[in-house]
Amino acid sequence: MNEAPVSGGVVGPTIAYILGQQYSDIRSGDRFWHETTNTTLGFTTSQLAEIDKITLARVICTNTGITSIQPDAFSIPDATSNAEVSCSSLGDINFSEF
Repeated sequence: MNEAPVSGGVVGPTIAYILGQQYSDIRSGDRFWHETTNTTLGFTTSQLAEIDKITLARVICTNTGITSIQPDAFSIPDATSNAEVSCSSLGDINFSEF
């Protein structure tokens, strides 16, 4: 509570380290983490490439029936950097890789 926040953050270095370590442990301790290097449980490289194509905007389009959305679904649409696009122009997954 008495530490100055880390650059770009709101917590001090001690809490930043604890949070980073906790998230790292969760990720590496989950044997079903989708990016695991365990080839028995994980996805292939081509499957991961297909998964990485999907964005929140694509998920919203697929599940709501809307026809246009801003590519960065977390940000307000604007005319320059986050203009609305047709849902059909967003990437789609190729299920033949699975």
